[in-house]
Amino acid sequence: VGGGVVIFSMALEDGSPRRRGTPLLCAVLMAGLCVGVGGESSIPVLDVYRMVQYDQGDAMLGSRRSGVSMLASPSAKGEVSRKAVVLDFNSVTEELLDELIGTKPAGALIIVLPENLGELSDQQRATWMKAESNLMKRKAPMSVYFTVDGEEARAMKAKVEQNMGDVKLVVPPDANTARIKKIEAENFQGVLAGGGSEPGDSAAADTAPTIAVVAYYDTFGVAPGLAMGADSNGSGVIALLELARLFGKLYTAGKNRGNYNLIFVLTAGGKMNFAGARSWLSNTDVRLLDTIEFALCLESVGLGSELFLHTSKPLKDPTLSKLFGTLSSVGAGMDVKVSHVHKKVNISDTTVNWEHEQFSRKRILAGTLSRHPQVDTAARNTIIDTKVDPEVLKRNILLIANALARHIYGTPASLEIFSATNSVQDHFLAAWSNGVSNEPRVVGMPTVAQSPTAATPLVARAYRVLKDTCTETSSHKFIIDGDKSFYRGAINAKMSVYAVRPISFDMIYCVCVLTYLLGLLIFMQGTVEARNTIVELFKGRKRKRA
Repeated sequence: VGGGVVIFSMALEDGSPRRRGTPLLCAVLMAGLCVGVGGESSIPVLDVYRMVQYDQGDAMLGSRRSGVSMLASPSAKGEVSRKAVVLDFNSVTEELLDELIGTKPAGALIIVLPENLGELSDQQRATWMKAESNLMKRKAPMSVYFTVDGEEARAMKAKVEQNMGDVKLVVPPDANTARIKKIEAENFQGVLAGGGSEPGDSAAADTAPTIAVVAYYDTFGVAPGLAMGADSNGSGVIALLELARLFGKLYTAGKNRGNYNLIFVLTAGGKMNFAGARSWLSNTDVRLLDTIEFALCLESVGLGSELFLHTSKPLKDPTLSKLFGTLSSVGAGMDVKVSHVHKKVNISDTTVNWEHEQFSRKRILAGTLSRHPQVDTAARNTIIDTKVDPEVLKRNILLIANALARHIYGTPASLEIFSATNSVQDHFLAAWSNGVSNEPRVVGMPTVAQSPTAATPLVARAYRVLKDTCTETSSHKFIIDGDKSFYRGAINAKMSVYAVRPISFDMIYCVCVLTYLLGLLIFMQGTVEARNTIVELFKGRKRKRA
């Protein structure tokens, strides 16, 4: 274009009126060319969630990059090493991820999740959890982001599919990514003292047997910013809080105070080998631990049609047999089958499958009540765990509450202390069910504007509920030991989407403009004179170089 201006400047030395206006024409053409070649038009800005980055021992796992600035591709076909491949949730399989991360790595991965993850079919859930579990165990050398389907995501997908190779995705790299050397977490507990007729009778409480109700509150998944853990283990947290509220009302009335102390413990590190339960057992007064008759751990009680009591001891133990019999009897009256699953603890195995196993290692009788008949690691660590069924949760809370009440007070089966109409608060369950479905609680990673060691707002609210319902409360911070270490940094980001013109368009546009300028020059000067002008132009440049 600059050459075209020089040509016209040389061609107009005679001051012809017709030719004096030509520089203006050149300026207009240059402006048009600049607009045409430099165009990038923004479409939407999407909320995206980065894949977890962590180390396990010497292995570097998860997504090792955070920035994206490349053209988008709607599929894995062709050469994608320098492209951001946009995948729809239903197209993601374990085999496809193996290809895009291993055998034919993409430049970046953007996975679009359904807007309502709670409505997936059983087949969709099984396929995704298998792929997600595989993804978390791999090192992804590229940036991997997730976004939720919506108006902006649909606009982005449509643009990518319609204009293949002409859409650019940009996520600024996170300059603050740093390895977290120590993972600090916090346990919370509330106590309802029993053993006497008056709430202040501490001497009676010191000698009374104790029942501990335990639930871990943290979550985990391939994208920490999407790890809600509604059922695993938000439902256990809700059940524990409602049980504390129900028995708190009974225990504060002196004549209804039971002969058992009740301890409600919210533990952290459930997704890290139940580190919170181990820490609580290590830091609690041995005299208190000696009074624990049974520890009931709650996990995933917000869905399903039946429950399973997992224990490390067989039903030959009289206390266990009595408690299981009570749970089964109350369940039968509510059309809920409660089954027993016995599995011995292998002390030499460092992996803990259920939270009660930490108690069993301390020779404390314990069990985990769950809807799962066996350990389901994939269900514990997934981003599609986003809902609980309030009716199922209410039913299970009533079952546990009445079973514990029958055990504590020795009431006959015909007497129902807690009922669906006058005990469990529907608005409490609805509010907390919504909370655990919308707030991630990944220990050691700031999922909101907070320090990595601070309790999330939901966990802080849970502790306030314990303070309101229990006679004594306390919290304890601890360091999670293990071979996993995570990285601090932005887990949520903004992704800009641009429609860009390909370089082939720019080249064709330039050729057209130069051809037009050349034709205009020939028209105004004639072929011979135009040729001389162009030759003179290049000769002049050679003389300047010399």
